[in-house]
Amino acid sequence: VASVLPVGVQRRGAALVVNVVVVVILVAIGAQVAAGFAKLAPRLDLLAQAFARTWQLVVPVAYFVLCHGTDGQTLGKRLFGAQDTSN
Repeated sequence: VASVLPVGVQRRGAALVVNVVVVVILVAIGAQVAAGFAKLAPRLDLLAQAFARTWQLVVPVAYFVLCHGTDGQTLGKRLFGAQDTSN
């Protein structure tokens, strides 16, 4: 069994910054899709807004849950070598 060393605050902070950037990019993509949909079908503007709001709620949760659930790490943690040792 390999020993696991604790990860410092700096590396966890840097990993968090990477994760926030990834989530912001994904949310921006959803906003652009919603804006494009609203331009394509102006009568369905309310539906486009609902999509955008739902995307803003679901994407961050899905990112963290899926990353931790499948691999135990987010992209930021992987880049900076941080992993939760609670398992």
